[in-house]
Amino acid sequence: MAFRKALANQEEPKYIRRLLIAYLLFTLVSFSGNFNAFYSYFMNDDLITKEITEKMIDYTKFKRVQKLQLSDKREVELTSKTKEQKLNLAAQIRDPKNKGLGLKQIKS
Repeated sequence: MAFRKALANQEEPKYIRRLLIAYLLFTLVSFSGNFNAFYSYFMNDDLITKEITEKMIDYTKFKRVQKLQLSDKREVELTSKTKEQKLNLAAQIRDPKNKGLGLKQIKS
């Protein structure tokens, strides 16, 4: 009915222009709203592969950094000190003259 009134009043170009603008605006809003869905659907494999690759690279970097932090000079020093203290403790246990701190020391 509005279209017939517009035709009768010789307002055809304005009316069609308004319809076209409304249609284009609606189409633009719909397409921009669904663009992420279209993109994710068509690029699903590539996106997943890229994300997994990035995570694997980050994981290997993390492992390398942790390995470097754990294998520094301090670890070597600590292991050598620990071995030395273990040997001293074993010698003290085997020494009959050294009674230690336990019940043997209290009884004698």
